[in-house]
Amino acid sequence: MRELDASSFMRRHFPKHFRCHFLHNICESFRKRSKSLNYTGKLDWETDPNDNFEWITISYMSGINPIIILQFWEHNRANIYIRSNRRGDRGKLLICMKDLLIVDNAKLLVSIFEKTIANIHGTSSQDKDVFLKVEEDWRLLAINTVD
Repeated sequence: MRELDASSFMRRHFPKHFRCHFLHNICESFRKRSKSLNYTGKLDWETDPNDNFEWITISYMSGINPIIILQFWEHNRANIYIRSNRRGDRGKLLICMKDLLIVDNAKLLVSIFEKTIANIHGTSSQDKDVFLKVEEDWRLLAINTVD
Protein backbone atom coordinates (compact mmCIF):
# COMPACT_ATOMS: atom_id res chain seq x y z
CA MET A 1 0.00 0.00 0.00
CA ARG A 2 1.37 3.41 -0.91
CA GLU A 3 2.17 6.14 1.58
CA LEU A 4 -0.50 8.79 2.08
CA ASP A 5 0.12 11.70 -0.30
CA ALA A 6 -1.98 14.81 0.40
CA SER A 7 -1.40 16.18 -3.12
CA SER A 8 -3.28 13.25 -4.64
CA PHE A 9 -6.47 13.98 -2.71
CA MET A 10 -8.55 16.87 -4.01
CA ARG A 11 -11.23 14.58 -5.42
CA ARG A 12 -14.91 15.49 -5.47
CA HIS A 13 -16.62 12.11 -5.32
CA PHE A 14 -15.76 8.71 -3.95
CA PRO A 15 -14.99 6.12 -6.64
CA LYS A 16 -17.69 3.82 -7.96
CA HIS A 17 -15.43 1.35 -9.70
CA PHE A 18 -14.74 -1.15 -6.89
CA ARG A 19 -15.49 -4.78 -7.65
CA CYS A 20 -15.13 -5.61 -3.96
CA HIS A 21 -18.54 -5.40 -2.28
CA PHE A 22 -16.94 -4.33 1.03
CA LEU A 23 -15.11 -1.33 -0.52
CA HIS A 24 -18.09 -0.38 -2.65
CA ASN A 25 -20.33 -0.21 0.45
CA ILE A 26 -17.78 1.83 2.39
CA CYS A 27 -17.55 4.38 -0.42
CA GLU A 28 -21.32 4.56 -0.72
CA SER A 29 -21.75 5.15 3.03
CA PHE A 30 -19.05 7.82 3.13
CA ARG A 31 -20.54 9.43 0.01
CA LYS A 32 -23.90 9.76 1.79
CA ARG A 33 -22.27 11.48 4.79
CA SER A 34 -19.57 13.45 2.95
CA LYS A 35 -21.44 16.76 2.88
CA SER A 36 -21.90 16.68 6.64
CA LEU A 37 -18.31 15.52 7.24
CA ASN A 38 -16.86 18.19 4.96
CA TYR A 39 -18.86 20.82 6.84
CA THR A 40 -16.85 20.13 10.00
CA GLY A 41 -13.51 19.25 8.40
CA LYS A 42 -11.83 18.00 5.25
CA LEU A 43 -12.61 14.47 4.07
CA ASP A 44 -10.23 13.15 1.39
CA TRP A 45 -9.59 9.82 -0.27
CA GLU A 46 -6.97 8.09 -2.38
CA THR A 47 -7.00 4.87 -4.40
CA ASP A 48 -5.30 3.39 -7.45
CA PRO A 49 -7.55 1.46 -9.86
CA ASN A 50 -4.44 0.08 -11.61
CA ASP A 51 -3.08 -1.61 -8.48
CA ASN A 52 -3.06 -5.43 -8.20
CA PHE A 53 -5.68 -5.35 -5.45
CA GLU A 54 -8.43 -2.89 -4.50
CA TRP A 55 -7.91 -0.46 -1.64
CA ILE A 56 -8.88 3.00 -0.46
CA THR A 57 -7.36 5.41 2.04
CA ILE A 58 -9.69 7.92 3.68
CA SER A 59 -8.35 10.80 5.76
CA TYR A 60 -10.10 13.43 7.82
CA MET A 61 -8.60 16.66 9.10
CA SER A 62 -10.24 19.41 11.11
CA GLY A 63 -8.17 22.36 12.31
CA ILE A 64 -5.65 21.34 14.95
CA ASN A 65 -7.62 18.25 15.95
CA PRO A 66 -5.95 14.86 15.39
CA ILE A 67 -5.92 13.50 11.83
CA ILE A 68 -7.84 10.28 11.22
CA ILE A 69 -6.51 7.96 8.52
CA LEU A 70 -8.43 4.83 7.53
CA GLN A 71 -7.09 2.32 5.02
CA PHE A 72 -9.38 -0.41 3.70
CA TRP A 73 -8.68 -3.18 1.25
CA GLU A 74 -10.21 -6.38 -0.07
CA HIS A 75 -11.34 -9.13 2.29
CA ASN A 76 -12.60 -6.70 4.98
CA ARG A 77 -9.15 -5.59 6.10
CA ALA A 78 -8.36 -2.21 7.65
CA ASN A 79 -5.64 -0.06 9.19
CA ILE A 80 -6.64 2.80 11.49
CA TYR A 81 -4.25 5.61 12.37
CA ILE A 82 -4.82 8.75 14.40
CA ARG A 83 -2.01 11.31 14.35
CA SER A 84 -1.53 14.49 16.31
CA ASN A 85 -1.91 17.72 14.37
CA ARG A 86 -0.80 20.17 17.08
CA ARG A 87 2.42 22.12 16.98
CA GLY A 88 5.08 20.44 19.08
CA ASP A 89 3.94 16.87 18.48
CA ARG A 90 2.52 17.07 14.93
CA GLY A 91 2.60 13.68 13.28
CA LYS A 92 2.87 11.76 16.56
CA LEU A 93 1.03 8.46 16.25
CA LEU A 94 -1.78 8.41 18.85
CA ILE A 95 -3.55 5.24 17.65
CA CYS A 96 -2.20 2.57 15.33
CA MET A 97 -4.37 -0.46 14.61
CA LYS A 98 -3.09 -2.59 11.72
CA ASP A 99 -4.47 -5.42 9.64
CA LEU A 100 -7.83 -5.64 11.38
CA LEU A 101 -10.44 -7.99 10.00
CA ILE A 102 -13.63 -5.97 10.37
CA VAL A 103 -17.34 -6.60 9.97
CA ASP A 104 -18.97 -5.87 6.62
CA ASN A 105 -21.23 -3.09 7.91
CA ALA A 106 -20.32 0.18 6.22
CA LYS A 107 -23.08 2.15 7.93
CA LEU A 108 -21.76 1.14 11.37
CA LEU A 109 -18.22 1.91 10.24
CA VAL A 110 -19.18 5.48 9.26
CA SER A 111 -21.07 5.83 12.53
CA ILE A 112 -17.94 4.86 14.52
CA PHE A 113 -15.93 7.26 12.33
CA GLU A 114 -18.28 10.14 13.19
CA LYS A 115 -18.18 9.15 16.88
CA THR A 116 -14.37 9.23 16.69
CA ILE A 117 -14.47 12.75 15.25
CA ALA A 118 -16.70 13.89 18.11
CA ASN A 119 -14.55 12.19 20.77
CA ILE A 120 -11.19 13.56 19.63
CA HIS A 121 -12.41 17.10 18.93
CA GLY A 122 -10.31 19.46 21.04
CA THR A 123 -8.11 16.75 22.58
CA SER A 124 -4.36 16.77 22.93
CA SER A 125 -2.01 13.82 22.71
CA GLN A 126 -1.96 13.68 26.54
CA ASP A 127 -5.67 12.70 26.73
CA LYS A 128 -4.88 8.97 26.93
CA ASP A 129 -8.37 8.00 28.19
CA VAL A 130 -10.00 9.52 25.10
CA PHE A 131 -7.74 7.57 22.75
CA LEU A 132 -8.26 4.32 24.68
CA LYS A 133 -12.03 4.82 24.30
CA VAL A 134 -11.67 5.52 20.57
CA GLU A 135 -9.51 2.41 20.13
CA GLU A 136 -12.12 0.37 22.03
CA ASP A 137 -14.87 1.66 19.69
CA TRP A 138 -12.89 0.56 16.62
CA ARG A 139 -12.14 -2.85 18.16
CA LEU A 140 -15.92 -3.42 18.30
CA LEU A 141 -15.83 -3.61 14.50
CA ALA A 142 -13.00 -6.14 14.49
CA ILE A 143 -13.67 -9.83 14.10
CA ASN A 144 -11.63 -11.95 16.48
CA THR A 145 -10.16 -14.99 14.81
CA VAL A 146 -8.77 -18.12 16.43
CA ASP A 147 -5.85 -19.90 14.77
